[in-house]
Amino acid sequence: MDTRSANSSGATTIRRWALLLLAFSAIPDVLPYAGLKSLISERFEKSEAESQLFAIVALIGALLAVLVLRRVRKASPRRVFMACALLQATVIGLMILPINWSTMLVLRGVQGGADLLMLVTLTTVVASHAKGTGRGFGAAGAAILFGLAFGLLGGGILTSFEPGSVFPVSVGISLMLAGSAFGLPSRPLHATPDDKRGQIDRRTIIGGAFSASDRMISGMLTVSLPLLLVSSFEATPSVIGSVLAAPLMACALGGYFSGMLCDRIGAIRTRLVGVPLQAGGLTMIILSGGNITFLSLGTLILSVGATLLLPTSLVIGAGHRPKQIDPSVVGGIQSIGQAGHLFGTLLIFFITVVSGAVTNTGVLVVVVIYLAWNTIWLGALSSEFFAVARPAPRVVQGRRLASGPIKGRSALRPGIGGLQTATLTDSHEDQSDPEESIQCHNTSTNASKTARS
Repeated sequence: MDTRSANSSGATTIRRWALLLLAFSAIPDVLPYAGLKSLISERFEKSEAESQLFAIVALIGALLAVLVLRRVRKASPRRVFMACALLQATVIGLMILPINWSTMLVLRGVQGGADLLMLVTLTTVVASHAKGTGRGFGAAGAAILFGLAFGLLGGGILTSFEPGSVFPVSVGISLMLAGSAFGLPSRPLHATPDDKRGQIDRRTIIGGAFSASDRMISGMLTVSLPLLLVSSFEATPSVIGSVLAAPLMACALGGYFSGMLCDRIGAIRTRLVGVPLQAGGLTMIILSGGNITFLSLGTLILSVGATLLLPTSLVIGAGHRPKQIDPSVVGGIQSIGQAGHLFGTLLIFFITVVSGAVTNTGVLVVVVIYLAWNTIWLGALSSEFFAVARPAPRVVQGRRLASGPIKGRSALRPGIGGLQTATLTDSHEDQSDPEESIQCHNTSTNASKTARS
């Protein structure tokens, strides 16, 4: 009992430390955005459109970082995080020097890759030391959002006083993170055997597909919704800020509870509720005509939907066994999500160029694509490639207990009257821990002895 209590206390300490580092790790990436005009446009004499490359190359760097993640997935989280934090401090420090525009973009791309590796490492640590992957991924997502909000706010404050202080502050935060890596585990996290990489790759694809759709909506919201609210509804800056901040704050405050719901009813069921809510809330905002009542109601519905969806893609891809979360899966899903964010930004940009302005129709087109995309991939879960047949009912001592997917049962496990199969989303949580098997064996043995006596 004392050993279990000590292990639980140690896991809680590691999880809380990783959550704190997650919040700080999200700050350097967004700290320059508030002062982008003075830091980039005026410094390098670039237009506002060209300055957007500063954000785009960071997304590209994050996409390429997944290739590095495959190579370091067997390394300890402490070493990976420390190396990435030091790399980030170095490249940001080089940004302070008198460099040209091309060098700045290369450095920004490297920073984007290092930032993703840091976030993936900490997210995996949090989820692998939680009581359920939903709780872990939900809490990690909330910590990242808190860090993003603080970074955007802090960047605005720093820019108003001294724009040139943004990069030195980012270097200081990165060095602090590198020095704080000693609180992370020194042993490598779970690495999936090579003979099971095919199943893991399929999980990365399906989880990444859902993540890409959610990030596509966020990319579209960031770019087009403020312009739409101003041009069509003549909304005030305070109203625009409230509409944009509400989903962010809702996810930050409710991410952990959304994860608890995923652990209880499943990520797919949670997603089946969250997707229509997010799409419906956004549609209501677009069709509100500036009416404050419908605008507020739409914002509320959008916020609830976004909160429900926060941990679902990672839970679907990584599974429900905290100790068996593969960092490469988490990194792959988040990288594909970054691609979705970039796609959403470019899609609404293309629609705006064609139509000449941000219109209700253009935003509705993105909403329809979002719904169709999720419908297709939710249907793909029942396909032969991503899943197999529905399992037979469980039978214990001649009694039928339940039908449908069996939690904790592995795919293609021999059952009564044939082979018992499970869906892809259930099969990842199948591999039982040896300690659980031993406990079950001891319980069965004791029961047999009692019956004989």
